[in-house]
Amino acid sequence: MSAALAYYEEIEERHKGALLAAELEATRQVIQDAAKLCDKMCFDAGGRLSEAVPGLHNLSSHFESLSAMLNGEEIATATEHLERVAADVEALGHGLTSEYGLLNDLISLNHLLSRHIVDLDDDVRFLGAMVSYVKIELAAIDNEGQRLEGFSESLEELASTTKNTLDKFRDAHETLLFQLRKTATAQSSFLDLNQTKLVSVAREIDTSLDILSGRRKAISGIALEIGTTAQNIGMRIGQSVVALQIGDSARQRIEHVEEALSIAEDFSGGGDSAGLLAAFQGNASDDDRYLVLARICNLQSLQLAGTAREFTPEISKISSLLAQILDSVGGLGQRSEDLFGSQDHSSHSFLGDLEQKLEAAHQLIDQCEQSRATVDETAAEVVSTIVALERLAVKVAAMAIDMTIIGTNAIVAAHRLGTRGAALSVIAQHLRGHAIRIADGVKQLKPALVGVLKAANDFANARKGQDAASMAILATGMNAALASFKSCASSVSDVRQRLGDESAAATVFLKNAMASLDKVQVVDGELEEAAGTISRISTEVCDGCKSTDVLDTLLDALLRAKYTMASERVLHDTFFSGVVREVVAAPVDSDMDCLF
Repeated sequence: MSAALAYYEEIEERHKGALLAAELEATRQVIQDAAKLCDKMCFDAGGRLSEAVPGLHNLSSHFESLSAMLNGEEIATATEHLERVAADVEALGHGLTSEYGLLNDLISLNHLLSRHIVDLDDDVRFLGAMVSYVKIELAAIDNEGQRLEGFSESLEELASTTKNTLDKFRDAHETLLFQLRKTATAQSSFLDLNQTKLVSVAREIDTSLDILSGRRKAISGIALEIGTTAQNIGMRIGQSVVALQIGDSARQRIEHVEEALSIAEDFSGGGDSAGLLAAFQGNASDDDRYLVLARICNLQSLQLAGTAREFTPEISKISSLLAQILDSVGGLGQRSEDLFGSQDHSSHSFLGDLEQKLEAAHQLIDQCEQSRATVDETAAEVVSTIVALERLAVKVAAMAIDMTIIGTNAIVAAHRLGTRGAALSVIAQHLRGHAIRIADGVKQLKPALVGVLKAANDFANARKGQDAASMAILATGMNAALASFKSCASSVSDVRQRLGDESAAATVFLKNAMASLDKVQVVDGELEEAAGTISRISTEVCDGCKSTDVLDTLLDALLRAKYTMASERVLHDTFFSGVVREVVAAPVDSDMDCLF
């Protein structure tokens, strides 16, 4: 071979080596980037999962605290108050009709009493006229008339007192009847507006208490389940974090390929590689160098493909597990909404629904208390007035008896006067007869008074437990229950907010972790591209070349000792001999093999 030809062949060989070295360097950069992306991807995902853990651990404790609130002594006491309120309010709603009937009966009896009073009033007024006639007649009589002046004065005083007493009786009764009518009108209006409300509010409270009871039982029943679910979520996140160490394993394997390609670069350009070959087999040729380079590239192509086969499916498994965890977290959020949310799915809790109903019931009870106070006043007044009227009737009866006596005495005195006393005798007889009629009228008045008094007592007795004082006690219990439910509703809303916030934050962390793992496709693509490039270089450099035991021994010495993964050593041994040698402990990170 001429010197010129040898020179040009050397130039060509150097150019070929430089091109191989450049391409290997570029490929090495690709897998280096893949290693960094793999490491960052798993590190970011692990960081997001670690951030999600504290919030997820709190989910169970939040559910426990919510359960404790609803099953606490304060809510139990408030529930007892509400049960009594519902029963009393419903009884009031049903009792108003009979009360209104009794009130109208009382008014009817007083109308009957009014007719007796009118008749009696007419008799008393006529009695006054009789007294005037007596005075006129007495004035016409001489000395005897003067002797009867005391009789005239007594008669006039008695008639005046009788009239005044009956006027008091009539005025008191008219005032009472006016008050009864006024109360009946107000009661009728209250009935029209609120009777249906009272019954419906009582039933709404009962329904709300049933909902509360059902929610309390449900919450108590799933408290353990929620805790177990939260623990499982935490455990699966822990498993995911451990599984993400596959990224560290993959990174190490990629770095080993990178180191091997660096060695391949040496063989592409001669240099130290020639001396290494010479040490193994005398005079080393360029073909020997390219053969070693091809074998290295072929093996690293397999190592990259093996890395992708382990890494990509494992990451997919982790992504699938995170998707399940995400569903579980969403399930806890939905469970919270089902257990504590409002019936109309608004922002407040179901306790807020109950609170609104209690507010309506509270306002209605306040209105009842005011209405009851008016009726209480009427009930008390009618009894006291009728008692007072009875006393006045007794006085009128006594005066009628006195008038009868005076009339009898006047008849006797007129008889003594003979013809001069004839007119006086007639008038005195009319006077006595009228006094007897007044006495009979008072007798007829008494049964009517007794009937009215009985009706008044019946009316008062029928309202026991439904008077203003009872309504005030009911309102006090209602206030206490409402305050308890407001406090509990506020606490539940606060905890639900924290539960929702932490659940939402955990969801974001999990989604971000899953988004980080989506980059596995990029890593897989880069590894696939690099493996293809290395495989092509191997084929182009030495297609169909057969290695020697000496060269394979060299490669074994150069590469195998660098592996830290059992899977790398298995693939390496299979590549060279088809026989897997006994796996020895990796020189570094030996605990990785037991995990993957």
